Amino acid sequence: MLATATALEGITTIRVDNASAIRELTDRLLAQGHRRIGFVSGPDSHSDSQARRAAFDLAVASGGRPIGSELIYVGDFTFRSGLDAGNHFLDLAEPPSAIIASNDDMAAGVLWVANQRGMTVPDELAVTGFDDTLLATRVWPAPTTVRQPITKMAGLARSAWPRPSRHLRSHRNSGSSSDHRARINGRFGSRIVIYP
Repeated sequence: MLATATALEGITTIRVDNASAIRELTDRLLAQGHRRIGFVSGPDSHSDSQARRAAFDLAVASGGRPIGSELIYVGDFTFRSGLDAGNHFLDLAEPPSAIIASNDDMAAGVLWVANQRGMTVPDELAVTGFDDTLLATRVWPAPTTVRQPITKMAGLARSAWPRPSRHLRSHRNSGSSSDHRARINGRFGSRIVIYP
């Protein structure tokens, strides 16, 4: 059983719908009038990073906004890379009015930089995260974030875990190589959380 951004052949996967969540965040920011939105991705080699970045690119393009390379920062899901991304974006001649971070740690880093510069969040800069970790409730102001339904995902994973049956035990004992485990590729929606 594996939690991953994409389905993997022959492996049971439980995953959140990264694309829908990022599209919803981006659409929300565009509807609020943000013209330049920065995006902090995770490492390019990470499947969640790839899914979230692709969804961001599509949502911004669908909204008729250009995606300048200066509005993309590749982080590594750490607070430190959020600090670096915040400095990168806020040092631009025309900084973004909103920044989407691909996780809450990086969003917290961006918030820290904005606060150090005396910016009022969200009035001067909107910051969003992803995952709704404990950290998202410990920083001020708390960012809008995507809540992953971890409890539901864990419940499905538990219910999908293979349980030996009499039939399966007899096949194993007979040397049969057939795999009788269920393969469930659950895809979960997420929820945008806006803290007061």
